[in-house]
Amino acid sequence: MRIAVYGASGFTGRLSVAEVRRRGMTPVLVGRNEDRLRTAAVESGAADAEVRLAALDAPDALVGAFADCDAVVNCAGPFTSWGGPVLRAAIAAGRPYVDTSGEQRYIRRILDTYDAEAARAGVAVVPGLADDGGPGDLIAHLTAQRLPEVEELVVADLRRPGGASRGTARTMATAFADGPLDHVDGSLVPADGQGPASLGVPGSEEVPVAPFPLPGVATVPRHVRARRVRSVIRADVAALFQSLTPDLVESVPEVLDDETRRAGRWLMTVRAEDGAGGRAEGWVTGPDPYGLTAVIAVEGARRLASGEGRAGTAGRGRVGALTPAQAFDPADFLDFLVPYGVAWQVSPAPGQGTTTR
Repeated sequence: MRIAVYGASGFTGRLSVAEVRRRGMTPVLVGRNEDRLRTAAVESGAADAEVRLAALDAPDALVGAFADCDAVVNCAGPFTSWGGPVLRAAIAAGRPYVDTSGEQRYIRRILDTYDAEAARAGVAVVPGLADDGGPGDLIAHLTAQRLPEVEELVVADLRRPGGASRGTARTMATAFADGPLDHVDGSLVPADGQGPASLGVPGSEEVPVAPFPLPGVATVPRHVRARRVRSVIRADVAALFQSLTPDLVESVPEVLDDETRRAGRWLMTVRAEDGAGGRAEGWVTGPDPYGLTAVIAVEGARRLASGEGRAGTAGRGRVGALTPAQAFDPADFLDFLVPYGVAWQVSPAPGQGTTTR
């Protein structure tokens, strides 16, 4: 299987190339700078991998770069600025597409704008398949299933402050400039700030939280009926991202060293309420946020290319613009991540047991 990685010379792109090779598949590095791509191939343990040049303003070159690949993984952010041409080229080439975006408005736009086009091309497009948007969407689906109806669902990223790459800093600065949204009665509206003041994993101490534009607000309403969906992060992390200036962003290292990267840990939690006192809670956590993002994105691309998504057209899996929980069986995908150090749990609603992995 040949997996095209666009933005392969970036931090997450290099990790994704290494993951493709580790899984026994063939990476194809795509970007605009040959020297950087060849350096990335060597540093990713794929020195013999094919390098293809294709700039964002050269759609024919992009389509040609993807045409004989089985799937496309896009790691070049901020996606609001650079994601569209890669996505359109993947659809034009008839290839399944995933990306590692965490940008709330971008993900919503992709789901709204490209669903019919991707369906006509017979391919699946899954944006936001990273350590926050992927597991967050999957655990939200499993948590909401514990209630007969959902009045409000809160998705939270409760990871502690830690190392971030320059690409992440750029993305978060862009996200904060746009401001967080809530999904209310079928529409996206500016977050009202009336959500929970603190959250925590069941059985642990709660921490202060603040509204933040996480992918879940864009993805969860696609498969969960809820009057309102909110998203928050730890208040101290929100303050760090909010303080980012353009000069400070550019001073952040492009690449984290292995020790710093692997010392990080991500934690996504979900709280769903039915408006009548019923509540269900879920969480999923794992190590190495950037390394697991590569694992999640590459596995998603592999499943789409193999037709291992949820049953659909011609038995190949669903097509169109999809959220992670629409494209993949949520429990099965989370269970795939358990050997990588991931754990997840959904706490009981009345009369139900707890599911833990």
